[in-house]
Amino acid sequence: MKVGLLISRSGPAGLWGPSCDTGAMLAVAEINAAGGVLGRQVELVIADAGWSETEAIMAAGTLVDIDGVHAVVGMHPSNVRDAIRRRLAGSVPYVYTPQYEGGERNPYTVATGGTDDEMLGPGIAWLSEKRKARRFFLVGNDYVWPRRAHQCAREIVHAAGGKIVGEAFPSFGLGNHREILDQIRKARPDVVVMALLGSEAASFNRAFSKAGLAAGILRFGLAIDESVLYAIGAEHSENLYVALNYFSGVQSAANDRFLETYHDCFGEYAPPVNQACQSCYDGVNVVANLARSIGRWDAASLARSFRRPVARSAVRSTLLKTPMGPTLKVHLAAAEGIEFKIVASH
Repeated sequence: MKVGLLISRSGPAGLWGPSCDTGAMLAVAEINAAGGVLGRQVELVIADAGWSETEAIMAAGTLVDIDGVHAVVGMHPSNVRDAIRRRLAGSVPYVYTPQYEGGERNPYTVATGGTDDEMLGPGIAWLSEKRKARRFFLVGNDYVWPRRAHQCAREIVHAAGGKIVGEAFPSFGLGNHREILDQIRKARPDVVVMALLGSEAASFNRAFSKAGLAAGILRFGLAIDESVLYAIGAEHSENLYVALNYFSGVQSAANDRFLETYHDCFGEYAPPVNQACQSCYDGVNVVANLARSIGRWDAASLARSFRRPVARSAVRSTLLKTPMGPTLKVHLAAAEGIEFKIVASH
């Protein structure tokens, strides 16, 4: 049985690639050590989705037409998800794993990660209550995920009695953030809410700190995990808060076992354990559990089980022994140097 892993090795999301590799590889190793799926060993085939729709379509086509995978697990930005789904055209099930903007309701596809509204609600409420935040400035890259995140943030802030005092959509690869930082300085927000992708979040946060804004303005980031925090650097993480479904520091028996096994397999200098890593681990297990549940592993049978839109809760219900488990909790964490300290969980 072949499972395709479709990830981005280039562009702003490229910094998550190594952790995606190891998360999926660990899942496959555990499944095979336990006898495989329906008596067959699982083979992982990894492809680079790149950054453009053209690159993603070619990679998805190669996985299905040449490599002959029976399912595709995707951990890549939302800008290419629709193109990949159209290219797969229901030939295999498509398990999309990252935190995203929500709204995936297409046949043959299931999104297993949390959504921005689930992160923003508790995050903004905590900042409003505990840090007395009332004025919010929104910063996000100019594509579908940040634009929907901003729309959601506006609704949540207004419902909480707060005010949006500014908004900016920096282009990818922006080398100089001075204009946006000047806008933030003039707007005098209590919090800057960020929907910036991977290395884009790292470069903006470093610039924000170097501009002297970190001491007086809180930052709240979507999709900022351990890898992104390492790229931001300890000296630039003051007053930075993040909401995610998973941090490597989550205390649970399942996560303790996962971390021990991960470091036993990949060693001291392994890629960081983060939400990208954990989501790929979950994605491979979703495919394996799906095959077991229907008693077949061929692509057509697996795809037919996703013929109608499948609820996230239905596919996650089988993930009992995974680090995050079947239920998606929201953890709010404060950056302390290059580590996260969880301050609230919902």
